[in-house]
This record gives sequence, structure tokens and C-alpha cells, in this order.
Amino acid sequence: HDHPDRRVDMRLGSIEFTESGVEMPRSATFEDFEQAIMAVAIFRRASPMWLGRLALEGQRRFGDKFWSMLTTCDASLEDLHRLAGVCDKVSQLNWNARLSMTHHQFAATLPPHIQKAALQQAADEGLNSGEFRNLCAAIRKGFGGRS
Repeated sequence: HDHPDRRVDMRLGSIEFTESGVEMPRSATFEDFEQAIMAVAIFRRASPMWLGRLALEGQRRFGDKFWSMLTTCDASLEDLHRLAGVCDKVSQLNWNARLSMTHHQFAATLPPHIQKAALQQAADEGLNSGEFRNLCAAIRKGFGGRS
């Protein structure tokens, strides 16, 4: 079910992205480079959440048909299940774009009503994922280990 002729292209300013590279014409401006770098940084940070939300909604809407479609693209079913699980436990309203998917995996172990505040604290204090894991453990301990 491979689709070698299928090509995914995206253009930001005069810079074109393909699955296998980036084309930067001589006419590309500083602003084109700035826009491209900023967009790719956002994509890198947000893509696990986007994949998780797509997998979660694809499963809800299309069931097994969705999962069998994934065999035709370059996606790890295990990763998509994991990402969808996090997105199922952490509402989009609680999501913090400044933090990694790993932060959100730990937030998923918390009661939903305190996830947003815990994630905001992590962002405000610049907690890395290990520090946030410890914070989540302390919060759960305060709830008697219940999540």
C-alpha cells in the first residue's frame, strides 16, 4: 500500500518543503527564512499533539477503517495510540503549547480539573519534564494517589 508517487509539499514564502528536503531559491528573503524557521519550530513542538488529536478523532469517527488506513502512510501505530491516549486524558482546553508532549503525558496522570494549573506552573517555572514528573507525583500524593 505504499504510495511513492504521493508527495506532500508545503510552501512558506518562497521556501518549499517536501518529504525529502527544503528548496530555498536565491530570491528567498530574510523574512522568508524567518517565517519558515518559526513555523517549523511550531510544527515540531505541536505535531505530537496534532497527531494525537487526529488519531483520537479518527478513531471516534471511523473506527477500524481509520487504523487500517494508517498502514498506507509512514506512521507508527504504537506512537499514535500513545499520543491519542494522552490527548484523550488531557483536554485541548488544558493543553499548554509552551510544553512538550512528555509534560502532557505526566499531566495525564493528574485529575483533569488541576491539569491546566499544573501545566501552567511548569511553563511559568521553566520545569523540565523530570521536574514536572516529580511535581505531578507530589500532587497525586496530595490526592492520596488517586487520579
